[in-house]
Amino acid sequence: MWMATAFAMAVAVYLACAVAGRFAGGATTRSQGGEWIVLVAEGCGGAVEGVLRRACARWRRPVARVVVIDVAPADEARAVVERLAPKMACEVAYIPVANRAEADQEVAAIRLGSAPDVRVHVIHVVGGVVRASAAL
Repeated sequence: MWMATAFAMAVAVYLACAVAGRFAGGATTRSQGGEWIVLVAEGCGGAVEGVLRRACARWRRPVARVVVIDVAPADEARAVVERLAPKMACEVAYIPVANRAEADQEVAAIRLGSAPDVRVHVIHVVGGVVRASAAL
């Protein structure tokens, strides 16, 4: 009789922990993967705003984070990011770098450091030309 009571208590504790974990965002919830957009802006400031607005508005899945990597930083690109960040529904980060090699290192670090269920899309803007790479 005491074995049945102990087993029932163990099952009740297990179910209570599973329910509490689901509501608290623990390991029993489904993954929180999403889309990240990495925008590498090189030699342009005005095109950043248009690309950010279009990319976030037309994306298939909700964008969780946008990272703007500014090659040879210009004040215009930083101002655009600072102005749009509070209005966007996702987290926005600005990273100034000195040259294209540093930008490629940052993109590689972002891809390696992101969770496995996050898709990272890289968009290169050189002058006024927009070029997207494959999502990994």
